[in-house]
Amino acid sequence: MGKGDGKTGALPGSAFCLDRSSIQIYDPFDQSQAQAVSLHMAAGIALVEFFENVFLDLSSASSLRQMESLYGDILRKKQELEAEKTAYEKARQEKNLADTRYSLGMMSQTDYLSAEMAAIQAKADYRAADLALVQAMDTYEWAVLGIA
Repeated sequence: MGKGDGKTGALPGSAFCLDRSSIQIYDPFDQSQAQAVSLHMAAGIALVEFFENVFLDLSSASSLRQMESLYGDILRKKQELEAEKTAYEKARQEKNLADTRYSLGMMSQTDYLSAEMAAIQAKADYRAADLALVQAMDTYEWAVLGIA
C-alpha cells in the first residue's frame, strides 16, 4: 500500500496514512460486539475521569500555592505599610518641630526646606505603600473569585 494508490485514506505526500482494510464495521445486533464496545467505552470513560482527577488535583495544588503566595504578599504589604506609617509620623513630627524652629529663627531656610521635603517624601511613600496593599488585596480577592 503506497501513497495515492486508492487503498489508503491519505493524500499523496501526507505523513499519515489510514489503512481502510483494517476498519471493522460495527454490527449493533451482534451481542459480543456490543459488549466489547461497551467495555471499551467504559474503560475510555474511566481513563478520562482518572486523568481529569489527576489534572484537578495538580491544578488545585497549584492554586493552593498561588493563593498562599498571594496571601503572603498581602501580609508583606501590610508590614511595609506599617513601617511607612511610622516613618511618615516621625517625618511629620520633625516637620512640626522645623516649623517652630524656623519661625523663631533657629533654623536656616535650607534646613527647613529639607525637613519639609522629607515630610512630603514620607507621605508619598506612605500613600504608595497603602496603594500597594490595596492592590495586593484586590489581586487576592480576584484569585478567590477565579478572575485572576
